Amino acid sequence: MNMKMHPNDASNNEVLQAIQSLVLRFDGLESRFDEMGEAMQFFVTTVDTRFDSVDKRFDHLESDIYRMKAVMVTKDYLDDKLANQYSDIVQWTRREIARAK
Repeated sequence: MNMKMHPNDASNNEVLQAIQSLVLRFDGLESRFDEMGEAMQFFVTTVDTRFDSVDKRFDHLESDIYRMKAVMVTKDYLDDKLANQYSDIVQWTRREIARAK
């Protein structure tokens, strides 16, 4: 019974054909979304791997900085050493002057 009552009415076959063409189009879209999902997964994995390597490099730099800070000479330390050196030179000079008399 594919009777059209009005010229704009669609028959059952026409409706089925329209639905089938939509299903085919959706299948094509689904496969394209699957491809996009795989590409996004590859991108995420690649970026994650690169961030891991950058993170390791920063850890290495951090440890180098801590070592440098531990060995670094501070201004207070240098001031104390120079004051002690000056004091030693003054004492040595006075002894030499006293000996020379």
